[in-house]
Amino acid sequence: MKYFFGVLLALLFFAPAFALEGGHSISLGLETSSYTYKEPNDQTPVKHSGRLYGASAAYNYTGDLRPSNVRPLFEASLTYMQGKTDYDGWAKDISGNPLYEVHQSGIGVYYIESAVKAGSLFRPDKKLSFAPYMGLGARYLVDKGESMPGGYRRTSTYFYVPFGLNTNLTLPRAWSLVLNTEFDWMLLGKQRSRLSDVNPTWSNVTNEQTQGYGLRLSLMARKDYKKISVFAQPFWRYWHIQQSDEPLVDLGGTYVFAFEPPNRTYEHGLKLGIIF
Repeated sequence: MKYFFGVLLALLFFAPAFALEGGHSISLGLETSSYTYKEPNDQTPVKHSGRLYGASAAYNYTGDLRPSNVRPLFEASLTYMQGKTDYDGWAKDISGNPLYEVHQSGIGVYYIESAVKAGSLFRPDKKLSFAPYMGLGARYLVDKGESMPGGYRRTSTYFYVPFGLNTNLTLPRAWSLVLNTEFDWMLLGKQRSRLSDVNPTWSNVTNEQTQGYGLRLSLMARKDYKKISVFAQPFWRYWHIQQSDEPLVDLGGTYVFAFEPPNRTYEHGLKLGIIF
């Protein structure tokens, strides 16, 4: 494991140096997506669903120091998404027993995601290229559940290692298609629940999640002009997280074990942008 992270850090540190004689590009995009978070408990399922809007930016560097058909790559990206969700779940007593169903609209949600990636571009012919990569990423999400009766604010932080592949097909008239597939191996997740929003005598709790993964799939249609390129990119994003640890929490003098149940997040949408 130590050897793996040593290689990864060296790759991320030296990739820009390898690309000193290469080309720069910056992409800016606007995104919209359908967002769904689920806790598929058999007795008390929970669901957040709504539409998110946001923007993204990425910096790319392609090196020239290797043979023309193999080049090193480096990318740094940042995404921000926000919106409103509808909550369908359950109110529970202090012991976690379900009391009644809860339905609430207009719950604010936003997340920020950033990643750095490095890899190599292989071009077997003029029309087709492959770019495998790996890197480090972080995702921070805020659920403003304190806006509903009996609700509380929750924050979610994931640290992960992305492994991906970009496949680029060059088409006539300066068009191209780029298929991206990515697997995200979660290193660590932290869920912070501000239970004091429900009752000031209750303690806030932090749960750790060590088992989970993410999947991403997108297809970019790109048109190149003299100085800029424009693109449209439908995408799908998915997270599958297992149950967290169970720390002891003080709920006004009553101590209980609190955990985050297994959950899944689905997001699909469209990004429109420019590259220059």
